[in-house]
Amino acid sequence: MTTTRFAPSPTGYLHIGN
Repeated sequence: MTTTRFAPSPTGYLHIGN
C-alpha cells in the first residue's frame, strides 16, 4: 500500500501500509 492505513495482514496481525 502507498497510503498509511491499518490493514489486516494474512498472518493475523495489523499491518501498517506506508
